[in-house]
Amino acid sequence: MINGEKLFLSKHIDRINWEQRQVDKFRAIISTRGLSLRAIARKAGVAHSFVDKLRSRPCKPEMTTLVKVLDAVEIDVYQLFEAPTITISAGEATVM
Repeated sequence: MINGEKLFLSKHIDRINWEQRQVDKFRAIISTRGLSLRAIARKAGVAHSFVDKLRSRPCKPEMTTLVKVLDAVEIDVYQLFEAPTITISAGEATVM
């Protein structure tokens, strides 16, 4: 968030690291909501295999396609990714 507004990442990022923690969170959300992978894929306009990959293992999906899937499930991308930590000291900034 910058000045209280979320950045729309898909306009600025081509691919993103979908790590095991995102896999686990995504799997838990769709399981809790009782959503089928086929229904998610149909609503997002993507292949069933793509949604299955997001649910099963780490990968590097295209951000625009990932956002379509997350929109179909009504998940905000910020629910799955932690914001980077920025440390500023003596005029230098470190992003972790």
